[in-house]
Amino acid sequence: MCHQNMYSTLSIANYFITLGLEENKPITPMKLQKLVYFAHGFYLANFNKPLINESIQAWRYGPVIYTIYRVFKIYGNSPITNTVQFTPDIKEQELPSEVKDFLQEVWDLLKEYDAIQLSNLTHVRKSPWDVVVENNGAIISNSLPISDSIIQDYFTREYVK
Repeated sequence: MCHQNMYSTLSIANYFITLGLEENKPITPMKLQKLVYFAHGFYLANFNKPLINESIQAWRYGPVIYTIYRVFKIYGNSPITNTVQFTPDIKEQELPSEVKDFLQEVWDLLKEYDAIQLSNLTHVRKSPWDVVVENNGAIISNSLPISDSIIQDYFTREYVK
């Protein structure tokens, strides 16, 4: 699979945070996790390539993108008030307009859902997270990867008409 068109997780996250702040619908770290997860799944299903350059992991309470967890955990359950400040080791990536348009569509589709509602959607029977948990018997550590192929198959089957 060709990976040069994948985007930095934090650049995608920042775009969602910006949309939330602009529309006065600030998002919590948990909702951000789910927005990026759904965007990645829809992207795989629609374009047959990954959106983000990071694997998604099955954690005890659902799918997690580690970088988002690490950077935004300081907010706890509170809304994120600022985009990530980029540093020499965290590079910002300019997103092409077609990716921004795609993310806007995902935002418009999901913005009215709260974090719990989105989380519930990621836990349904036969979801990628559920499949990985089933295949492993349980989640012993927070590092079980959910493969892009499992995510793509699921999103293609469930969401792409």
